[in-house]
Amino acid sequence: MHVRRFSSAPRDEFCRADYVAVPTDARLDRLAPHERLYIGTQTQDRMFRGDGLAGDNFHHADMRRGRGADNLEAYLRHDGEVKVYRIATIDIHALAKADPELHLLHLLMQQPLPRRAHQAWWLEQYVLHHEHPSWRWNQQGAASSVARWLSNPPPP
Repeated sequence: MHVRRFSSAPRDEFCRADYVAVPTDARLDRLAPHERLYIGTQTQDRMFRGDGLAGDNFHHADMRRGRGADNLEAYLRHDGEVKVYRIATIDIHALAKADPELHLLHLLMQQPLPRRAHQAWWLEQYVLHHEHPSWRWNQQGAASSVARWLSNPPPP
């Protein structure tokens, strides 16, 4: 499993970041449904320890659990390598602000955060609201409060 930064943001920007797990040969700008393995949010820089990630040091119980037999460990055993991209909050803000199609994400990122959440959490919730069934190892969709907000956003 390889961990890559999505951008050249300073290291401290990645302490609270979103990450996506995809097959090593997948392109982030054109993910096929079978390539959407997992999307999550990192709250501390200790999530991915070491460059080699030897042993069973996989981040998240949800990635390991997956959906039954379709999970991280089975994928690594049978299908190939996984690349994890870490996306810094600063890049999420810039993208949401610049792309008119992400206007709702931009507005969502201006909402008060739930306790123990951070700004990168909004991207995970936005994606899971719109694409939950197509992310193979994510068992849960967006939080109900976020889903309600996205289904009925405030007028412009």
